[in-house]
Amino acid sequence: MKRFISMLFIFLFLVLNMNTIVTFAQNPVSLTQGFYKSRDTGLVPNVYYKVKNSSPSNRVLIEIFDEMQEMQQFIRVEPNSSEYYLKPLGYDSIIVIIGNGTLVFS
Repeated sequence: MKRFISMLFIFLFLVLNMNTIVTFAQNPVSLTQGFYKSRDTGLVPNVYYKVKNSSPSNRVLIEIFDEMQEMQQFIRVEPNSSEYYLKPLGYDSIIVIIGNGTLVFS
């Protein structure tokens, strides 16, 4: 009987631990005023990002250019704003941030 119980516990332990799925969320990236290449910021290409201004009083402008230097997106982000969705960034996209606020990409 003891052997049966111990084998049952081992079997249950193995079965319940086989199907664990490990997922990792990317940490938010904070950027301030400046020019950035998307590959240098740690942002993954071809992913939809949300951007938010975490500054309590400063508004920020964000411009995104593709590798051909054509403007893809322009957003004015108000202080303590809600999240805005960005188009997927290319590997060589250029991000221009104008203003004294801090943008958080998540």
